[in-house]
Amino acid sequence: MTADKKTLIACLSKQETIVLPNTIETIGKEAFEGAKEVLSVILPYGLKYIRRSAFSGCSINCIDIPENIRYIDSDTFYGCDNLKSLTIRCPYSSLGFSSFSGISLTEVYVKQDFDKYKELFNEQSVKLLTNTMNS
Repeated sequence: MTADKKTLIACLSKQETIVLPNTIETIGKEAFEGAKEVLSVILPYGLKYIRRSAFSGCSINCIDIPENIRYIDSDTFYGCDNLKSLTIRCPYSSLGFSSFSGISLTEVYVKQDFDKYKELFNEQSVKLLTNTMNS
């Protein structure tokens, strides 16, 4: 983590669940790359940027992307073979080219831009995020 605690540079933890502190605004390039022990990462509400290949090849199985995200870089989740469920609360315009390439999702929940996400992912896997899931 940087000295100002705003950027996560690398995850060195061997825990299955990582809860990122609320001070984190950026997850750096390749921060979780290849982290096979990490199954779940709880992203803070104030997170703004997820850099290139941040989660590439790690073992997370689901993730909830907060609505304040401004940009998700390319290949962010490339090779996350265990990632099956994704909740996206941020606008479609926040996604970089191929942010979610190389993964086979079975469930994608979106808060907005439903039709655009249906084009991006397998149409059957995309579901509109309901108010009961809106926590």
